[in-house]
Amino acid sequence: MQHDRRAPSFRVLGSGEDPAVVVPGGPLLDGQYLGDLGGVSAHRALAVLHLPRIPASEVPRLIEAARDELGLRAVDLVAHSAGTSAALCYLAEFPQHVRRLVLISLAVSAAGVEADPEGMSTVLDSRKEEPGTDAAINASKADPDSLEAQRLSFGSWGDTLARPRRRRLSRRPRRA
Repeated sequence: MQHDRRAPSFRVLGSGEDPAVVVPGGPLLDGQYLGDLGGVSAHRALAVLHLPRIPASEVPRLIEAARDELGLRAVDLVAHSAGTSAALCYLAEFPQHVRRLVLISLAVSAAGVEADPEGMSTVLDSRKEEPGTDAAINASKADPDSLEAQRLSFGSWGDTLARPRRRRLSRRPRRA
């Protein structure tokens, strides 16, 4: 079944009439990895977006559709990691609909900071002894969205974290 790129999909955690809209990182990971943002949903409702694997240029429209579906005049937007890029694009396109913006672990590329290839090489060299690093580097060249390639972004994790991550990645729809 193909996901409608225009229809927002989200789950609401907590209760209240004015949920904060949460944009997960990723790239475009299922927001379940965020849990309830460390207990925030006990104090504030959260509408955690599920973003299909679409071009980043389409994400602001989905955020806007979610805002509209939730009946909000303006949103408090919370974004994590790669989701911060989408949130900044949303802010640029729909500034009148953003009341507050919280960026967690900002994806520095969204702020115009170039990647540091030398620094990345240093980090990867320091991880050469970790099992799976070479496989992750090779996987990233072949398919940056693969589970093995994600190990480069999320560091070292054993089977305890790999199992749920593998399930989440396998449930994500592929790009059209």
